[in-house]
Formats: sequence, C-alpha cells, structure tokens
Amino acid sequence: MSRCRPRRRCKIELMSKGHPRPPAGDYGRALAAIWLGLIAGFVDALGYLLLTQVYTSHMTGNTASLARDVADHRWFGVLRHGWPIAAFMIGLMIGAWLTEIGRRRRWHFRLSLVLGLELILLAAMLVLPPVTPATLAWPVAIPALAMGMQTVTITRVGDERVYSTYVTGTLSKLAEALTGYLFWLHDRPASLSPRARWREAARHHLLWQAILTGGLWLAFLVGAVLGAFGEARFGIDAVVAPLAALAALIAVDLHRPITPAT
Repeated sequence: MSRCRPRRRCKIELMSKGHPRPPAGDYGRALAAIWLGLIAGFVDALGYLLLTQVYTSHMTGNTASLARDVADHRWFGVLRHGWPIAAFMIGLMIGAWLTEIGRRRRWHFRLSLVLGLELILLAAMLVLPPVTPATLAWPVAIPALAMGMQTVTITRVGDERVYSTYVTGTLSKLAEALTGYLFWLHDRPASLSPRARWREAARHHLLWQAILTGGLWLAFLVGAVLGAFGEARFGIDAVVAPLAALAALIAVDLHRPITPAT
C-alpha cells in the first residue's frame, strides 16, 4: 500500500488521478444544460418585469420576500410570493415523476416529453389575461411551474451536479473549482516539462467543472439580459424567443437523444 506525506500532497495526487474530462457523450448534455440556463434566465427576467417583481425560477428571492411579507402582515404579498413557490414545487414533482417514469420504461424521449410540456405552459402566457391584482396568481404560476419542471430535466453532466434554473449553487461550485484548480497548478512538480504541465492542466477535472459551471452562470446572465431587452421591446410577445429555443432543443433530442435510456 503506497503512502505519501504530507497529507496535503496526498490530496493533490488523488485530485490529479482518475478525473479525466467527461466522455464525448457528456459534451452534448453539457451544451443542453447551458442552453436551458439561457432559457431560464430569459424567462426569469421576463417574468420578473412583467409580473410585478416576482421571480419565476429564483425561489430564494421569493422566499426572502415571503418572509418579509409575513413579518409585516402583508397577506396579499404572502400570496403573491408564496404562490410561485408552490407552483415551482409542483413543477419539480411533475418533472421528476415524468423523468422517473421515462427512465423505468426506457424512453429515449423523456427529456423532450418534459420540455414539450414546458413549451406548452410558456406558450399559454401569450393568451393569459393582463396582470391585475385579481389575476396575478395564474400568470405567476404558469412560468414558475414550467421552470420547476425544467429544473429536474438535466441534473448531471458526468459526475457533476448541475442546475439550469438558478445560479447560487452554480456560483458556489465555480468558486470551489477555480480555487482547487489554482492550488493544483501551484503544487505541480517543477520537474515536469512545460508540455507535460500544459497537457495535465488542460485535462484536469476541476478545469472542466469550472468551464461547465461558468458556462451555466454566463448563459443565465445572457438569457436574463435578453429577457429584459425583449420585455422592453415586445412585452409578453418576447416569450416567443424561449419557445423557439425549447423547440430547437426538443428537435435535437428527438433526432439524437440527449439523455438516452441506459
């Protein structure tokens, strides 16, 4: 049994072994997750601006607002911020149920099934009545339900847990990956040739994790910026953009399954 000292060197050696970049099949899943992050950012920003500052995928913000409303005895605010949380939770359960049924029955198209329902829900926003205090609950619930369903579609890329509808955990993983990668680079033996150092550095799993999580965060940001511009220019009609993006991803999945049954 081999030993290495100090303990810190042991940990670095373990981190550098057995963690190649993901197999080629996972690159498609990574791109799909980033594409979903773009959609979620767009829908979250669009919904926030259209639906009187209520988030449709960012439940942390809604939970904090809900707590403030409870403390201030603003019961309409409690309904306004609590309803999308309930809808998001229901969407999570529906998406998880459909995904599990598809996995058990070995459906290659289970991702398209959930995304297809999400597309229908978002399309319903085009025919919803204008937002008023009396109708606010329904307009908020529809995109929140859709985002909850999307959250459980692609949850892993290789060994990495990913989130496409919110970025707090994504930023945490990005910071951890970058920090670990920088320490690993610092502790590389000086005797290695520049070529060998570059080869190891380019293939390290922490670099892959940083690229993946950074891509997810950036996609959500870009999507939110596009959603804000779309709302300012087109109002509710801007939802056509995420509908087209979902349709494109569904077409790709039906042609070559992104989450094939195994």
